[in-house]
Amino acid sequence: MKTFKLLSFILLLSTVSCDLFEDNEYDEYPDCVTDYIDYWSKSENSNSAFVKEYEYNGQTVYLLGAVFTDDTDKIYNESCEMICERGGLTGTDTCSDWENAIFIKTIWTKE
Repeated sequence: MKTFKLLSFILLLSTVSCDLFEDNEYDEYPDCVTDYIDYWSKSENSNSAFVKEYEYNGQTVYLLGAVFTDDTDKIYNESCEMICERGGLTGTDTCSDWENAIFIKTIWTKE
C-alpha cells in the first residue's frame, strides 16, 4: 500500500510539473512575444503564424508574422516597441538595412 501511495504521489507530481513547464515555455521572451504566441495558439484561424528572432542594428528583435497577403510582419525590440514593419500587399518596408539583419532562430510556428 505504501508503494502504491508513493507511486501515485510521484505520478501526480510529474503531471503537475509538466503542466508548469509547458505554461512557462516562452517566459524568457518579452510580453509582446508571449502574448502573440498565446493569441495564435488559441486562435481557430487557419492561417499560419510565426515568431522569429533576429539581430538587427546591434539589438535583439522579434519578427511577428502571420500569413495574410495584406498584413505586414511587425518587428519589435526587447521592450516591445514596434521598430518597423515589412511585407503586406503593398510591399511596405520601414526597416532600413533589413537585408543586414542576422537570423538567430525560429521561436514558434503555427502551421
